[in-house]
Amino acid sequence: MDFQPKINYNLLKVPVHERDDLEQEIKLKIIEKVNMLIEDENTPGFWEFLAKQQNLKTNEIDGTYSI
Repeated sequence: MDFQPKINYNLLKVPVHERDDLEQEIKLKIIEKVNMLIEDENTPGFWEFLAKQQNLKTNEIDGTYSI
């Protein structure tokens, strides 16, 4: 996804002398957030997610719940 057009649009709202610093800070925050989402080991893979969903449906039918 290309964030540059949105960044540029918002930089127009900031004084000229602060734009470079703000652009760098925004890009850094985007990178930090993406890395956090990628490295989150608690995020299940596709098959793990499907298995968990299937277990939830089975438990709802049985009337039992597990966490």
